[in-house]
Amino acid sequence: DNAGIEKIRAWGSGLRIESSSDSFFFHNTQVDAEGGFDVEIYSHGMHTGNMHARGGIMIRNSDSEGAAYAFLGVSGYYTGVTFQSRAADGELSVHHKTQYVPQHKAHMKLSKSANSSIVTAYYKLSEDDDWIELGTTSLTLTGPSALVGQAVTGGSK
Repeated sequence: DNAGIEKIRAWGSGLRIESSSDSFFFHNTQVDAEGGFDVEIYSHGMHTGNMHARGGIMIRNSDSEGAAYAFLGVSGYYTGVTFQSRAADGELSVHHKTQYVPQHKAHMKLSKSANSSIVTAYYKLSEDDDWIELGTTSLTLTGPSALVGQAVTGGSK
């Protein structure tokens, strides 16, 4: 039963999600930055040979190019599920971990605890599997709200 499941096919352009400035497509909504929440997505596949391409979910401090963020998604060149972040606005991005998953098919979840800066990244291969922790990071959210949603970049100009 797929009731309540929204399917989205996304194409991205932009240079990358990394360094101290980002260039990507971000379909998002605002959430209470102090509250606890989970953001989940399922990737049915990503077909690109560009290793800097990304598609997944993001929690972001704002829509500015150098905003703090936590990203979890599939990476180009069939490398797997990638967790990366920028702890505070204007800082450099940090790559935490990439875990190979067959054919870019994975369930992914970012979890933020209420009244905490800690964000944890999880993935699993099948809906019935237990979540596997990929890593954690501290994320500085400076306002009363944060942005959450789908992030996609082609990894090239």
